[in-house]
Amino acid sequence: MNCWPDAAVARLDEGGLGSQIERQRRASATDLSHVPTASCDVVLLGPLYHLLTTSERRQAIGEAARLLRRDGLIFAAGINLLTYLRTILQDDPEEFGRRRDFFLGQLFMDGNIALQPEQPAAMHLTTVAELRAELDTAFEEITLVGVESFASKIVGRLAYLHATPASRQVLLDLLERTGTTSEGLGVTSHYLYIGRSAKPCAG
Repeated sequence: MNCWPDAAVARLDEGGLGSQIERQRRASATDLSHVPTASCDVVLLGPLYHLLTTSERRQAIGEAARLLRRDGLIFAAGINLLTYLRTILQDDPEEFGRRRDFFLGQLFMDGNIALQPEQPAAMHLTTVAELRAELDTAFEEITLVGVESFASKIVGRLAYLHATPASRQVLLDLLERTGTTSEGLGVTSHYLYIGRSAKPCAG
């Protein structure tokens, strides 16, 4: 496919780092055959939550593993399934009754949701167990972090923006301290899995 300007490249250009971009290309995370094997030290696997089937996620994870050199690092993002339930609870709790079969059945079968009613599924939500199970097939886990921990996206953002510098620092310290705990992983909106390539030694 042809190269295309995107926000990341534009920001790097604005920051004077454009010359450090070797190339850009639009492609699917499930097929990165244009990138040589064992050519990367770090891979950011962000779109796992836009891959709706187990097969697609396995393909993307396999491609990421292929690209990494031995001891290379993977950063993979996931969205907590309970975040969606919390959003429904805040916005329209009557939806639980209207879509009882979906909430008590289908959601926990595949984790897929539509962004608008009556539209096809567009996003995959996950659990700690599922995310680890999928990524641990190819990588050695370094850590799994609940990015927001106890601070939900909106409340946490507003608190950070309106807090004094001293309070902001304490908030960040608390998020770092609690983000890897079972409690922090339970209430967070986003997961960040950090792992290491587990390729066998040559010879």
